[in-house]
Amino acid sequence: MALTAFTSTVTATALRANFGDATAQLTTNSTVGAKDQTIFLRVASLAVATVLSARTISWTQRDFAEVRTFFCRVTDGAAAATVTATLTVDPSTATEYLLDNVVSIDVVAINGTIDSRTSSEDDFRTTTGARIRLQPGVRYRLTLVTVAATVDLAQCALQLRSLRRVA
Repeated sequence: MALTAFTSTVTATALRANFGDATAQLTTNSTVGAKDQTIFLRVASLAVATVLSARTISWTQRDFAEVRTFFCRVTDGAAAATVTATLTVDPSTATEYLLDNVVSIDVVAINGTIDSRTSSEDDFRTTTGARIRLQPGVRYRLTLVTVAATVDLAQCALQLRSLRRVA
């Protein structure tokens, strides 16, 4: 599929061939193309008593998507505190939509900013690790939790990649 260069008189056959090649290339690109979507959650002054609505975000997946990366970043200027970012299905009893996997990250913040991402053995982009595919029509929830102290800032993000269906 290569476009014919127009160097002299253009024939109808050459125009049809170029149009057909360009259309085929567009169709191929749209079929294999994928879009990334990132879901962010940011909570200032995250504490044990922080209400659930302030430390969670829920959404209903509109199309098939694959989890690519998951990270959590915590900033704290005082003592150590553990923060956990978790992806769950809402309601939490429907674990089959995550293939019974626990998708979470623990961060221990010690006087500064700590960034934690999915480890190499749990990296969702590798061919040997777990592949998590989010299903359309299912409600998912991203939650930040701390168990001991208050942290200055906690944030997490989940990167999703759309999965194209071949028509």
